[in-house]
Amino acid sequence: MPSSVRVLAMVFMAGATGVHALAPAAPALRLPGALPGAATALARGTRPHIRRLQTAGTAVSSSAIRLGRSSRARTWLGAVGGEAEAEATRDADELKTGVQLRTPDIDKLCLWVTDEITLWLDQDWIEREVHGKMGEQSASTVRRMVDSGDVGISSILFAVAEDLGATNFPRLFESDVNEYDVANKVSDLLLQSMNVDVCCTSAPITGLPDYGAAAASVPAKVASGFLAPETSVEKYLFLQKALDGRISVQDLNSAVLLTLGEDVLTGMGVTDGSSLNFFAGDFKAIEDLDEALQNKLEETNKRDSDLDPVLEALHGEELLKVERDAGEPEFLRRETCVKWLHVAGGY
Repeated sequence: MPSSVRVLAMVFMAGATGVHALAPAAPALRLPGALPGAATALARGTRPHIRRLQTAGTAVSSSAIRLGRSSRARTWLGAVGGEAEAEATRDADELKTGVQLRTPDIDKLCLWVTDEITLWLDQDWIEREVHGKMGEQSASTVRRMVDSGDVGISSILFAVAEDLGATNFPRLFESDVNEYDVANKVSDLLLQSMNVDVCCTSAPITGLPDYGAAAASVPAKVASGFLAPETSVEKYLFLQKALDGRISVQDLNSAVLLTLGEDVLTGMGVTDGSSLNFFAGDFKAIEDLDEALQNKLEETNKRDSDLDPVLEALHGEELLKVERDAGEPEFLRRETCVKWLHVAGGY
């Protein structure tokens, strides 16, 4: 068959099936703020012990053990005269990162995805037992991706398609759709769950997820009037300003409070997170947050030192070293909060 005919045939097939994504391999996406070179940190050093800040006015930095630190020069995006370049870099990073999934309750989101996919297939075709299995598998993939920390909508789309492919899901032939039909529907649903307008798709059959009390525990605004950043670029800028002191400790404290789930609060021994102040005179709250951070890192087989490339990109490698060596308690508190927001807060 001539190459031109093959191309036309592929275009026709893609249009006829409504497939948005045909390539089976997922692109290399990163979490908000995860910049080039972060992956190289996996083989560096050993995770330091949980930092314990001292009430005597000094602090022990979590970077006390830093083996094999990269000597590669990095640009401090906040440097004088570099604002235009910084803005261009952040815009490019936003394009690569794409939309990130945010949910206050992954359990309820997954139940909702299961129901939506099942009902969508049953109503578009005929009721089949395999439709429920496809809904369950889709939700299971969403949960797996969230647990792994790869929450880009595009990454989840490709992962769902891979898990529903004939190799991993032999019962696919019992349905009237292919894996990419379902994967695209899942990505539409995840966007809709965050109140993002999606073109050329139907509204969720059961409405939006009912998060109930979980939604109230992760509001976009707290009593202080702080509004959490929404886009990846806004979050990146927030982390950058938080490290260099341009974000007030009150706003940084509020940003962290919005990301604390019930399990974390229980681990800290509190029921009402609004009472926590990570910049208070005593160090218990910030120590508890640091311990929760280390637990999160261990869940994904990462070390505290794996976050160094991100912090260096935000603050500058040399400046970060100077600040850590100085050991100012406020900077170390800011550093811990920024790490938490990046690892557990979707920043």
